[in-house]
Amino acid sequence: MKPFFFFLAITISSSSFAQNTFFKTFGGTSNDICASGDEIKTGNKGFLINGYTNSFGSGGNDGYLVRLDYSGNLVWSKTIGGNFSDAINAVVSKSNGQIIVGGGYAFNSSNSSTDAFVGELDSMGNLLWSKTYGNASGLDNVTILKVASNNEILITGLSESIQPGGMRDVTAM
Repeated sequence: MKPFFFFLAITISSSSFAQNTFFKTFGGTSNDICASGDEIKTGNKGFLINGYTNSFGSGGNDGYLVRLDYSGNLVWSKTIGGNFSDAINAVVSKSNGQIIVGGGYAFNSSNSSTDAFVGELDSMGNLLWSKTYGNASGLDNVTILKVASNNEILITGLSESIQPGGMRDVTAM
């Protein structure tokens, strides 16, 4: 049985028990894995879920971003990546409706060297800009993104590129 990409929305109020709002699966014929998600609170509200897919994209695993409405219906899905294993580990929506994604971008088939990447997409999932961090000689990855009230982005993750000997450091930008 192949793993599948799924999202389960549960609503909780102080006067009732948790209830399933919807249960949906997304993906294709290969592995599609969810890493995290975020609620879109402005404009066309809904949810973003992210991870990686081997069913779609450029090759290997590619970062996978799925946009849902509040009922769990697919609005759009996008892949981000190259020929090797890439993943979107974190996603957050900004107050202007734009989306920040972060993860790891592999440079070779061994997947032992990744650079951290961060990108911004518009509300329809079109890439506005992206930037990589690292030196392609170790594992660098974004794990958490936060947007401050002034719309500045806090990027956290791990890096093997900073300290010699392959030791991992906690990184914040």
